[in-house]
This record gives sequence, structure tokens and C-alpha cells, in this order.
Amino acid sequence: MEISKLVKTGINLGKEFPSKGISIADGTIFLKKSSQPSQKWEKFEREKLRKMGWPINPGTFEIRDPASPVAVVCPAQNVVLQSEAISYGAAISGPMITPDRGVELVITNTISNPNIRWIILAGKDSGHLAGDVLYCVSRYGVDAKTRRVLNTRCPTNPYVMNLSDETINRFRSQVKVINLLGGYNKESFERVKQELGLVIRCCIQEPKNAIALIDKGKNDVLYLFDPGKEDFEPMIVDLSAEKIRVYYEGYHRVGTTIHAQTIEEVYPVLKSHIINKGSWGRQESGRMALDTLATQIIIHDVNNGLFPSGWRPAGWMQNDENASDYLKKYRVWVYLFPLSDVRYDEKKKTCVPYIPEKMDYVYGGRLTAYWYELADADEKQKIKKLVEAIHKKFRYQLPNFDDVIAFYEELAKLQNKSFNQLYATAKAAKLCVKENFGNSYRLYMSLQIPPIDIKEDPRQAHNPCFALYEVYPRLIGDEWEMDTAFFMRAHDILAFPGNSNGGIIIQKFIAWYAGIKPGLYVHHPGCVHICDYMLPREVSKKY
Repeated sequence: MEISKLVKTGINLGKEFPSKGISIADGTIFLKKSSQPSQKWEKFEREKLRKMGWPINPGTFEIRDPASPVAVVCPAQNVVLQSEAISYGAAISGPMITPDRGVELVITNTISNPNIRWIILAGKDSGHLAGDVLYCVSRYGVDAKTRRVLNTRCPTNPYVMNLSDETINRFRSQVKVINLLGGYNKESFERVKQELGLVIRCCIQEPKNAIALIDKGKNDVLYLFDPGKEDFEPMIVDLSAEKIRVYYEGYHRVGTTIHAQTIEEVYPVLKSHIINKGSWGRQESGRMALDTLATQIIIHDVNNGLFPSGWRPAGWMQNDENASDYLKKYRVWVYLFPLSDVRYDEKKKTCVPYIPEKMDYVYGGRLTAYWYELADADEKQKIKKLVEAIHKKFRYQLPNFDDVIAFYEELAKLQNKSFNQLYATAKAAKLCVKENFGNSYRLYMSLQIPPIDIKEDPRQAHNPCFALYEVYPRLIGDEWEMDTAFFMRAHDILAFPGNSNGGIIIQKFIAWYAGIKPGLYVHHPGCVHICDYMLPREVSKKY
């Protein structure tokens, strides 16, 4: 019998399905009758699903009956095929273009409806092979440490960073994925639609009318029928930015926004994004690197997860304790004080502040003593002595913000050519709150000194990576918050934890001085890169 007749409304597949079976998908899949024993059968109530707002996460999809056991995913998006799926009895159908966010949305919307037991991948796979990623999640699972989907052919970003092992295990136990992906043209599209309709109809049969699906390519057999709901409640995984660890879609080497709760959680995601989307090239220094442009990171929690475990920017760091100590000292001395850096004190086994003998610039210097380089010798000498005094006083402990203010007051007495941008910006933020400027856009600090930094030959230029810092006090409802944006012309992935911690300490200092709480922290590197010596061997070999 032709497939077109089997998918007609009113046809009883249990009686009409050919005893010799049917080949579909260009002969790679064979369907034949295979009755299954009766079993306990019940559905999760439609009304409960509608009340809870299923599908639980937003997306582009059509919905019909939430009691149906079938969901249809067309990774490359085909509205005709998606609508046909609904007409044949699918509960939901839609596209899934991206291999990270798209796959996560499909999985979470599926497990929030216990009635869905089958996902059919139909049409063509997306350019990112998102369909292959979903199939491999179902079949092989996810690496527990890296969150990379196992055995997928996806070349871009096959990571499900926002889904726990519990979520993945629930998906794999609840749902079987049927892979009907393949090429088609105008002439073969009608056949593709009918084959999809036939597989949907097979999945909604009773056990006594079950159909065996034999995948010759994968040497796999699935028994298609409606087994009823899984014996558990809907699993709700909220993928809104406030509820998940990391949220982003890495489409391209230019222009990606990553929402994350903490620095610790975003660090491995940022690395994987650069490796999967980066552009390979030679820097002015001669070193080769992978880089991405305009990769914006938004940190929602600036109080926790400030240190990524395993981060080792220097060879002397033997463990997380060493590295964390360095980061705590670095963010204060390098960003809030002029002329200051930190180094490891071997005797005391801790990091201490110091003034480098030779330096082109330091971030704290450009923030708190802007144009110091062009000041006269007397001003430079006096500022240096003041900095040496506070280094001595707080060599083995960190100054608090009150100590910082006391230092700035003393610094102001010495400054003529140089200027403390950071203190002035903190005062401006405080005034915004006092005068109720709930939407001020004028608070920013620039670290560039054009006559010093900019050169006609870029190999001679040594302008700061730290370019601009913007401050936005906001009255959100009846409470003041302060969002900030830290713009960097470029930095290496190894520098990201240090730079973002520095940006956050500036935010906290200004918010503390203004008497309000810090809000979102936006880290915006124009370019973020991984140099060749940091790349995994299998990645660098490609280039």
C-alpha cells in the first residue's frame, strides 16, 4: 500500500499496515508490524499542563494537543513541514537552529510535559547540526565535566551548560528520538511530508498496533506506539537569565552576549565559545591566536563565584588558594590605587603590593592619577611616596573602602596635572542619587591618553586594554541600583578573571560611596582571544 493512503484520516493502521512492511527515508529505515504487550496507560491531564503554561520556556513553535506523545523538531526550520506535523497529530512542532540554546529549549519544554515520549527530527539539519546534537544527547548523553554532548558531529558549540545531569537523565529516560533528517528537493518534498505523517501516526497507536522502526544505518530498533505518560510529574527547568547559570547562543565570531550568574560559571563557557567560533590570525606581537569580537558578558551576581577554580595565570601558582589570594590583592591594588601591582612574597607565601620599576601604565594609575605620565617630576615623586606609604601600611592586609577614601583625600592635595577620575565619578554617582537623576548617562572614565598611546605603527602602540568604564545609577522601582559597563579594547582569556574582578571592585566601590547596591556588571571586550600556546593540541593542529 502507498504511504499516501496510510496517512489518510480514518485509516486503521492496525488493520491496513502492509504485512511485508514499508521502507522510508531512501531505504535507510524499515517499518513493520510488531505488536507489543498491553501495559498500564494513562495521560497527564491537559488542563494541568495548560494551567502551568506549557511549553514552559519561550520559543518558536506550533501547539496542538498536549496529550499527544509526539513532538516534531525541524532543525533548519520548515514551516510547511512543521504545520503538517501538527495536522498529523503532533503535540508541538518547531525549529531548533542552534546546538546550545536551541537544544536546551527543546529538552526543557519536552520534560515539562510527561505525555511526550517521542521526538521526531524531520526535514534538514541546521547549519550547526543541532539535530545531531539532540539525537546524541538522547543516545549517548553529556560529559559530566565539560557539558559537551558526546559523539556529536556538531563543529560549533555542542554544549548544554544550563542543563544538570538530573535534567539530561530525565530527558533520556522519558523520550526516544527518531532521526528522519536528510536532504530533499521540490520533487521529493511530498514524500518527506507523508513519511513524517506515517511515523507520527505510528507513534500514537495502541501497543497492540505497534510498529517496529528498524534503522539500518545505526543497527537500531524502536517500537512505535503511545506508552502513555511517564510515571512522574512535569520537570520544570526555567531558562530565563535570572534562573540559569549561563545563557547565550554563540552564532558567530562577532557579536555574542553571554548572561551568567558568576565569573566562575562563565569562564569555561567563554573559552569554549572562542575555540568554537574564533578567527585565527597573527597579532602585532607575532603570536598566533583565536579571537572573537564584541563578546559581551553580563554577570548577574557580583558577590559570589568571583574566582574560577583551576585558573592559573602565573607559573608560581600551585593551587586555587594561591590564585585566589592573588586575585583578591590584584583587584584592589591594580584598580583602586596608582602605580601599583602585586607580586608573590616567597617568604610569607602571599601576594603583596609593589611599584614596578618600569611600567608603561597601570590601570589604577590611569583611573586615579590620569595624565600622571605628563606631570612634572615633583608631583610624580610625591605621589610615588604616598603610594609607597600605603603599600607599607597594608602590605599583608587589604585596605577597606574607608582607607581608600582617606588615601584619595591625601592624593588630591598632591595632584596638579594628574586627576582622580575614579573619585570624581563616585562623587557624581552619589549626587545622582541625592538629586534623583534616575537615568543618568554621563558618568564614565576613559583610560586612553591619545598622544602617548596611539602610534601610526600598531606594533609600537601600547595603549591600555582597559579603555572605558561607564556607570549607570538606576532607580529600579523604589530601590537604587548601579549597573556598570567595562569596555576593553582586547584581552587574553587568561586575563578575564582578573579584569572582570577589577571591573566589579570599581562597581562596588562607587556603589558603596553612593550608598546604593551594585546591580548588573557588563564586561565588554572588543576582542577576547586565546593564544596558540593555550589552545588544546587538537584545536591548534587544525590551523
